[in-house]
Amino acid sequence: MFTTEPQDEFHAPVLGASDRRHWRMFRLSLHAPWFLLTVEVPDGEVRLLTTACIAWDTDLATVLESLGEAHVVSLLCMTPGWCSPTGRWAAREVYEVWELKTRTGKAVLLRDRDGEEFGDRLPGQPLEEELARRLILKLDPPSEPADIATAKNSSTDKASP
Repeated sequence: MFTTEPQDEFHAPVLGASDRRHWRMFRLSLHAPWFLLTVEVPDGEVRLLTTACIAWDTDLATVLESLGEAHVVSLLCMTPGWCSPTGRWAAREVYEVWELKTRTGKAVLLRDRDGEEFGDRLPGQPLEEELARRLILKLDPPSEPADIATAKNSSTDKASP
């Protein structure tokens, strides 16, 4: 799903261990949904943020189950144009990840902030018959920052001239 080109690699010892490789960009070889996962990892007295690009929903489920002490900060599903209402790539916040057991195996189901369920399948394609469901991740939606809420309230409180 993700590809790189030699000319996009660069040496950046300040960004981490010298045995790691760094890339200015990567390309997508397939227009399918993929994930941007940010986790907070404890490191002694400090908590570090790290973000990973994950190709498949099944890999996402595996990663989420292996996090240990790390705390998920955010999860975005990057959706290509064929499954986006705009016809363009879009980011959709994910608040729940479920593993479903079906007659033919396992599937991953996602739920957004509004409770709408979606997954890695064509729009309108029904989900297989579900035999069991197991919650893998549940994020609390962030509360609205006070300064934004105040600005909204003050603009709606003003009378029109």
